[in-house]
Amino acid sequence: MFIPLRTETVLRRSPMITPILVMANIGIYIIMFMGAQWEFFSIERFIQWGWLNPGQFRPWQLVTYQFLHDPGSIWHLLFNMLFLWVFGAAVEDRMGRIGFACFFILGGIAAGLGQMLVSNNPVIGASGSVTSVTGAFLVLFPKVRIRTVLWFFLIGIYSIPAAWFIGLYFFIDVANQFMGFLGRGASNVAYMAHICGGVFGFTVAFLLLATGVIKSHQVDLFHLFKQSRRRANMRAAVRESQGGVWDVPISSEAPARRKSPKQVASSKYAQQRSRIIALVRGHDIPEAARQYKQLLQEDPTQTLPAEIQLDVANMLFAQEDHETAATAYQLLLDQRDSGRFAVDVKLALSILLIRHLDQPTRGLQLLEGLDDRIRDPKQQQLILQLREEAGP
Repeated sequence: MFIPLRTETVLRRSPMITPILVMANIGIYIIMFMGAQWEFFSIERFIQWGWLNPGQFRPWQLVTYQFLHDPGSIWHLLFNMLFLWVFGAAVEDRMGRIGFACFFILGGIAAGLGQMLVSNNPVIGASGSVTSVTGAFLVLFPKVRIRTVLWFFLIGIYSIPAAWFIGLYFFIDVANQFMGFLGRGASNVAYMAHICGGVFGFTVAFLLLATGVIKSHQVDLFHLFKQSRRRANMRAAVRESQGGVWDVPISSEAPARRKSPKQVASSKYAQQRSRIIALVRGHDIPEAARQYKQLLQEDPTQTLPAEIQLDVANMLFAQEDHETAATAYQLLLDQRDSGRFAVDVKLALSILLIRHLDQPTRGLQLLEGLDDRIRDPKQQQLILQLREEAGP
């Protein structure tokens, strides 16, 4: 058994909706328990009013069933709330509070409708809603690792990639549902609700990124998808051209002659660049950034292909290595094929120069002419703030 403890994500602000949802589920469970113990009301009638019952369907049941849990065992509630707490805060941070609240409810509705397609049995619980959150988390943070308790033959705490952790639970749900279709392994668990919730969350999160409703970051699946397409196009273009320093054919018939020190250094740098490019293509951008910093220490003029350079510079910025990030951005601006990135790169570099490197004059020079090229109101506001911070 894998029990999640926390994710390695950094939140921009404290979550609000996630704890409210957790408290609402726990509060309703306590009301059910106390009402049954003190005989304030019939717990059976209370559950029957709110559960999702295909045989006696009422529209409100698509929402109310999400906040009811098995009164005979607290584990159903605890596991759902643990998963919601661990994964919900990060998803809420990306979607916004109102957006996340709507997403959670809609995820539960989609999960309930999916379960109704395969079973006439009543359903209760937030499992479908929670799996929609984990599905969205997989899209928004596919490379993040999960601190997890492994409860099996060996008990310990491990750091597991989110894709493995969430994928494992999804595979288990699919396998159990398939066994159910075969008439084996009968269970009172609504596996189809889990599956539909996960698919809903994954699909909606990806569409929100693709349409720009949620701004894509370099850590989400949509960004990785775009990167893979760009690099595929780049590789195709390289194959059709005469090649470059990262795509040099090696002749088996090359004469064995002694190279000059300059040639040896050039070959060494080409190998280092090739390793960095391979790391970025393999989505290990933190290691690529570390190796590129080492390369710049040996030769401050070394550059990478424009798209690779941008990914590495962004990672250095995110790691708060401001001086190296500024150098990487400046080298990118100096490249001939950096035009399509110029506006964003100049804006990022001006932030570094004005806010972190105490070079306001140079930062203001980079901002010149950007007003007419930027349409995003938030970026326009950022330019105004930077000019105020830079002073006269």
